Amino acid sequence: MGTLSVLGLSPAQDAIAVDVHSPLSGIPEHWDRTKFGYDFTESAERNGENPPGPLLSISEYRGVELNTRTEGQQASLDVSKYRVVRPGQLAANMMWLNHGGLGVSPLTGYISPDYKAFWISDRFEPRYVHHLFRSSRYIDYFAAIATGVRPNAQRVTKTVLDATPVPLPPLDEQIRIADELDEAATRVDAMLAKVADLKSLLLERRAALITDVVTGRKEVA
Repeated sequence: MGTLSVLGLSPAQDAIAVDVHSPLSGIPEHWDRTKFGYDFTESAERNGENPPGPLLSISEYRGVELNTRTEGQQASLDVSKYRVVRPGQLAANMMWLNHGGLGVSPLTGYISPDYKAFWISDRFEPRYVHHLFRSSRYIDYFAAIATGVRPNAQRVTKTVLDATPVPLPPLDEQIRIADELDEAATRVDAMLAKVADLKSLLLERRAALITDVVTGRKEVA
């Protein structure tokens, strides 16, 4: 659903084989075209001595979020050179774009100095950008243009990213598409929360049953 919406495609168009090197294939004729480097400007802002917020991470599932990990990516003692991310900026892990390692930040904070943050031109609705670059069409495209020896460390260079073709729908269409996808994402998140609650309940009942059986309070039929 997300890929069809952000690219203005019908199910019939999406079924047609497309070249992953042409992510604009099949988009509506009235949409403009641009390139990443024309509308996304890299931010050079670093923490310095006063970080503006907490450490953030880029999740392939949720995008930019507060880093709550106790393992994996954690800040070093010196975070002065870490990149600052502001709300509405696009943050990207250049070695994980082919896994959805980018997203528009809703938060102020800082990310790894190896990541990048981009200001988005006012020709784009940031929420549309978030859904667009995390769509399967662009994830496949990033996989095709990335380079590297290890499958889990495929880097997209800034030069190549700047040349990436990007659809530019009218702003009102971008807002409508973003609204639809935000609503769909909210429904999915609600369903996942219910599944998580059900899983917790089942685990509690399982533990209680095992306790009752091993202590003789309940007989096994």
